[in-house]
Amino acid sequence: MGPERGSRRPGQAFRPDVQGLRAVAVGLVVLGHAHIPGFAGGFVGVDVFFVISGFLITGLLLGDTAAGKVSFARFYSRRALRILPAATLVILATAIASLLALNPLRGKAVLLDSVWASLFAANVKFGRDGTDYFSDAAVSPLQHFWSLAVEEQFYLVWPALLAVTVFGLPALLTRLGRTRRPSAPAPVPRVRIAVLLVVVGLLSLMASVRETAVQATSAYFSTVDRNGLPHR
Repeated sequence: MGPERGSRRPGQAFRPDVQGLRAVAVGLVVLGHAHIPGFAGGFVGVDVFFVISGFLITGLLLGDTAAGKVSFARFYSRRALRILPAATLVILATAIASLLALNPLRGKAVLLDSVWASLFAANVKFGRDGTDYFSDAAVSPLQHFWSLAVEEQFYLVWPALLAVTVFGLPALLTRLGRTRRPSAPAPVPRVRIAVLLVVVGLLSLMASVRETAVQATSAYFSTVDRNGLPHR
């Protein structure tokens, strides 16, 4: 998963700190999968990607609201243009190659995985199946789509939640109803957004601690539980 590589607007400053964090995250994941001593927790790099993505996307959303541009359709069309072409190609190519190269049973399993991946619900499927992410046995070639599914499920909720926090529900509905002229710019309520982040983070942390103690495997793939805790 490569969060928001193409999300920078024209003229927006290049962020070497973000690129550096991406490099650190990739390095941690690679070292973890390579079983390098001392890097068994390298999978935390995936959570670094989630943080980067959330930071960049939240910045874009707040920039839109500050400019009076409240359009969920614009946001999701940008997501679709960025994600769907490459994801569709990878899923189709993987499914076809699996049907041709693997035995019928494995090919059918990958075909089912491709359906879940195309619906951005691969994490639900792997969590429900009790898939051990750290096992090297019979890994689905589409298993890596779990993290993209987590990200897209998060963005089904986050833009609306952020907009309600910024405007309040009545004012937001009024702004969404203005189809012929742009809404007036709105100040960014930093305190309310900080409270929202703290509340969401604490709820996720509590859910993660509880779910990890009961079923660590499904907790690893859970969108609600992804807060950086080592689900292992």
